Amino acid sequence: LTPTSVSATSGVLGTLQITGGTPGAGKVLTSDANGNATWQDASSSSGADTTLRNLFLPPAPTGLSATAGNAQATLAWTAPSVLSQIPITNYSYQVSSNGGSSWGTAVLTNSTSASATVTGLTNGTAYVFKVAGVNGVGTGSYSSASSSVTPNLDPYSSYVVLLLHMDGANGATTFTDSSTTPKSISRVGDAQISTAQSKFGGASLKLDGSSGYLTIPADTSLDMGANDFTIEFWAYGQDQSRAYPTYLAGQGGWYGGAWGIRFDNTGYSQRFGFFFNPGDPFFSSSSTYSFNQWRHIALSRQSGTFRLFIDGVQQASGHSSASLNLALGGSLRIGFSTWDGYNGYLNDFIDELRITKGVARYTTSFTPSTVPFPNP
Repeated sequence: LTPTSVSATSGVLGTLQITGGTPGAGKVLTSDANGNATWQDASSSSGADTTLRNLFLPPAPTGLSATAGNAQATLAWTAPSVLSQIPITNYSYQVSSNGGSSWGTAVLTNSTSASATVTGLTNGTAYVFKVAGVNGVGTGSYSSASSSVTPNLDPYSSYVVLLLHMDGANGATTFTDSSTTPKSISRVGDAQISTAQSKFGGASLKLDGSSGYLTIPADTSLDMGANDFTIEFWAYGQDQSRAYPTYLAGQGGWYGGAWGIRFDNTGYSQRFGFFFNPGDPFFSSSSTYSFNQWRHIALSRQSGTFRLFIDGVQQASGHSSASLNLALGGSLRIGFSTWDGYNGYLNDFIDELRITKGVARYTTSFTPSTVPFPNP
């Protein structure tokens, strides 16, 4: 594009004539008081005609989305259509931590991809973003603001349906669900907070093996259906006098859909197992475990495949597409299984129990967290 005989009529300047020059990348149109116009470098021009210059800037990107992570957010957008002679060479983004009242601006250096990860954010603070294309002429129009996102230590915090830290004073009988949908938790028997043992926070749930357990009423969020999920907790693993001490189970008896995570003390002595009717057990850990030591227990399901992890090591797996309701029969119980009667009571300490619905957090061996699970 070489303007050698372009002219335009101006009400103030009369006829604007442009002779010579190539409006390539980094060029803007400038004119003097006599109507003489030339193409100049954008960085050095002082009399640029803003209206014409803006014609060469990138339009606003569309479809901007933001996804929260740990102290960061991932942005994605649809790149605008631009003149092939003036391509986008970079993107600029704006970020606001006060709902758009004020904005900070930064450039995504040497990035022409229509996505980016913004790091250095503060967990627990809500952010909104805008993004604009940059070319040799300058920075184009910014997109509409993204929806608000809040970075969190746990990228799956919105999927957590139960979170029990088991913290409190020794002998306390109140238990708090720290998930985004807090549930009522009732104490039965001698279940209580104890400072005798803890993995984190100086306390844990103590169960006496004879009458104590926690119960949580049925709730739609506890119905996993055939979807992915993760159940995890820390257990101290005391010597058990009961045959089938149970960590978690539904209230219902041993019929279709009944389930439990147990420490089998008979045929599979000193092994952790998952029981899912009619699997008795569905599977058990390949290793045996000594007593009086904190261990991380995790059961996940991904696309129908159940996996059992002990201290981050996969110990067993099996496939079933059957529906799983954690509160089958009316409630979710922690420390007791109905179908085993007296043999179902757990004599142990439990700490940091978390249930995540819709996400299989663990599909291969991993390193368990060394800190308490974060609140949403």
